[in-house]
Amino acid sequence: MLAEAFGEALTEERMEIYARALSDIPQDRLDLAFQRALQERTFFPKVAELRALALASSDEGKKVEANAAWEYVNQYLRKWGVDLLPLYSNGKVITPPKLDARTNYALRRVGGLRALNQVDIDKMPFMYRDFCEAYTLAPIADLLAQPLQQQFGENKLEGNTKQLTKAKSMDCESKELNAASEIQTRQRSNEGLVERRARLKRQADHLLTRSKM
Repeated sequence: MLAEAFGEALTEERMEIYARALSDIPQDRLDLAFQRALQERTFFPKVAELRALALASSDEGKKVEANAAWEYVNQYLRKWGVDLLPLYSNGKVITPPKLDARTNYALRRVGGLRALNQVDIDKMPFMYRDFCEAYTLAPIADLLAQPLQQQFGENKLEGNTKQLTKAKSMDCESKELNAASEIQTRQRSNEGLVERRARLKRQADHLLTRSKM
C-alpha cells in the first residue's frame, strides 16, 4: 500500500528486509505506523522511520489508556464514594465492582479515593500526572514485586530494626557503665578529700596543743 501510494518499486528482497526489521513490533502498532506514514510523510519511509512511528504510537496509546483509567476512577468515586457504600435498587443490593490491579496500583500511589476526593483544584493536574505515571509503570512494578519483597521485605526490615534496637541498647549500656564509673571516681575522690581534711585537722590540733604547752 505504501509503495503504491509513494510510487516506490519494491523487490522481494527489499520486502523481506523490511519484514525482518519490523517483525518484533506488534501488528496493531505497525498498522498505525503505516497509516501515519501514509498521512504524514512525503517520501517512502525507511525502516527506522516506521519503527519510530510505531513506538510513538505505542507511547500515545499508553497515554490514552492512562487518561481513560483516570476518568474511570473519578466516575467510580462519584458513584460509590470514598467508603464504597452499596447501592439499593428494586430491593437488590449492588456492591461496587473491584478496580483492576493496574488502576488500583495507580490510585494507591496518589493516596487512594480519599485523597482524590479531598484534592484541591489547583493540585489536581499534579495528581493526574502522578496517577498516569503510576498507571504506566504498574506492569513493571508487578514484575518486580517479588524481587523487591525479597530485598526490602518485612523480615529484613524487622531484622534491621532489631539490629538498631540492639545497637541502641548497647549504647545505653555503655553510657550507664560510663556514668557508674564516673560516680565511683567521684566517690573515691570525695573519700580522699575527707581523709585529707581529717588529717590536716589532726595536725592543726596537735600544733595548737604544743603551742599551749
